[in-house]
Amino acid sequence: MTLMRWQPMNEMVDLSELFNRSFQRNGNGQLEPLRLALDVFETEENLILRAAIPGATKEDIKVEFEDQYLTVTAQVNRPELPENAKSILQESTFGSVTRTLKIARRLDVENSKGTFVDGVLEVTFPKAPEACRKSITIE
Repeated sequence: MTLMRWQPMNEMVDLSELFNRSFQRNGNGQLEPLRLALDVFETEENLILRAAIPGATKEDIKVEFEDQYLTVTAQVNRPELPENAKSILQESTFGSVTRTLKIARRLDVENSKGTFVDGVLEVTFPKAPEACRKSITIE
């Protein structure tokens, strides 16, 4: 059996790491930034974007499409606390968020439609006629 010398500073490092892990959110000691999670899917005729944006209103949201880049920007507002209330834990995030995606599809942006219901944004972009699937009969 090998005896090892006791290193009291090693225990201090372990204790420090324990406290640091208690305050971590994303595994590396940094608080998670506000991130807009997008779901994008397609049907034969449309490309559809969905995003959950709780705390925003439709006036707080902007969707732009330019040169194959789709950008969603939102302002998520901090909810008011009741009078004399103290926050004990706050995991919800608020502030401005922007997300940009490159869309490798030709879209008919002029005929796109968007809704914002119960905190969920949904934008439907019809595919441009030349981007829709066509069957070609070979003679």
